[in-house]
Amino acid sequence: MALQALEEQIREMMQCKICLDDKDTQKQLPCQHTLCLECLNSLKVADSKYKCPLCLRELFVPNGGFESLPDSLFTKQLASIVQQTELARKASEAAETITSADSSTQGKPEGDGTHKPTLKFQPVFDKSKELLGTAEGKRKVYEELVSDWEITEQKMEDKIHSLLEEKVNSLKEKSEAKIAAIKEIIKSKRVTLKEKLEQLHSASSNTKEMVERLKSSTSVSHDHDSELKEASEVLQSLRDVLSSTSESSGKFKAGDSVRLRVDVELLKPSFLEKKLDHLSVGYIHEINSKGDCAVLFPGLSGWVGNTSKLDKSNVAHGLPVLGDLVKVKDSVEEPFFKWGGTKRGDIGTLREIRNRGPNSTREVIVDFPDSSNWKGIFDELETVAPEPLKVGEEVWIHKAVHEPERGWAGVTSNSIGTLISVCGEDVVVRFPECAEWRGLLSEIERVRSIMVGDKVRVLKTVSEPQSGWAGITHQDEGIVKMIKSHPEYGKVAKIDFPNRVGLWSCLLSELELVDRHASGGSRGEVDEGDLRQAMRRHQRMMNELGGQQCESQ
Repeated sequence: MALQALEEQIREMMQCKICLDDKDTQKQLPCQHTLCLECLNSLKVADSKYKCPLCLRELFVPNGGFESLPDSLFTKQLASIVQQTELARKASEAAETITSADSSTQGKPEGDGTHKPTLKFQPVFDKSKELLGTAEGKRKVYEELVSDWEITEQKMEDKIHSLLEEKVNSLKEKSEAKIAAIKEIIKSKRVTLKEKLEQLHSASSNTKEMVERLKSSTSVSHDHDSELKEASEVLQSLRDVLSSTSESSGKFKAGDSVRLRVDVELLKPSFLEKKLDHLSVGYIHEINSKGDCAVLFPGLSGWVGNTSKLDKSNVAHGLPVLGDLVKVKDSVEEPFFKWGGTKRGDIGTLREIRNRGPNSTREVIVDFPDSSNWKGIFDELETVAPEPLKVGEEVWIHKAVHEPERGWAGVTSNSIGTLISVCGEDVVVRFPECAEWRGLLSEIERVRSIMVGDKVRVLKTVSEPQSGWAGITHQDEGIVKMIKSHPEYGKVAKIDFPNRVGLWSCLLSELELVDRHASGGSRGEVDEGDLRQAMRRHQRMMNELGGQQCESQ
């Protein structure tokens, strides 16, 4: 009876969960459930997809149909157990019948009194017990797996909901910050427009009054000169107001401080993900004739777009530009391209900004004291205020100066001189063109080294370049395209000359600047924002000098 009960339990485990028939062969689905082929063929199939009737998971019909699904190994094992159990049960029943017959005819068992008619079936019993134990173990494992997957499903669902909530909260915070920035920008624009309207109204009223006075003026008036002078002043005042109302107009150029234009049509879903907002001020790194440009924004140095998406900003950007002293930000644990030969706190010169970089950034090349060709990311750098100018240093007119306060006196923007006196904001410089050029501290800057984008030529003192002339002369002028360090010769520059195919190489020390204003970098053109920034930097220098003591040579 025990074998029969066991057999019934196993047959129940072999049943197809749909038709409840015990089938020796069932198909195993990708979701690990098993069904008979007849029930599988009766399932609804749409677009080669069907749903498991037990877990409702959507599955693909395999090539070759349901017949090509693998047979359930577990069902086969159960069928084998049932077969052997059935044989054992029948053998046991036969043995019992024989034993009962012997007892009734003979009354006593033969031999030693111990009759064991089922000994020959003992291997079957042992095998059945072993397989049943295996089946029970697998059943428990499958039950645990089902439970684990149910728990995993719930955990995955909870995690996705948590991530979604976190993302929504993050986007909400960013959105609120961006809305606040837009409100501040619009508020500032409203205030500025109201001020200009008042100025325009006042200047227009004064002009109208002046016109009326001139109309009523008699031809015998002896004060025509005074009236004409007053009229001229009134008209000039109106011109100034009109000029101020259009000061932000004009073409964009490299170096311009810019921010995103406030325009509903320009808002895209991706804007919410970016660190950028309408208060972020950057500067144009490169621009073409169509207005397509690359802008270096704080935290997003790889921005590219058109000037139609930008507004000029009267606020200086405060970001590093070519030639600036820079260092790796203290907040940077490990630079993207590693520390290399430099270390935290080192100060170097920003020599090159490249048009490529990872994750919407731009690569830079910095000359550090112990690493002259260090590669990093623009967003990892911050500007370091230069040391105050000292008497005896080589200087030239600041690139942002259009017209020195006291004139050029024969000096040019490329003239290099020696600072011979500093007294507060007043300086005296010895230039080749003017032995005692007088100007302001904010109008000069320390001479920098040649950088990528500069227009150069071979020094007249160089009789034969290290790599030979190759058709180049002292009079030829070219643009520096690349500067690399050579283990034997030091820094080597590659120059693009108009009259030569390919780049010409020479030592950096064999070159001189022709026109630093011809630079192809982001400082190639100048605006008032640059000038104000330069004034602030030099004001810091003057403050460090104390503004009280005069120094001279």
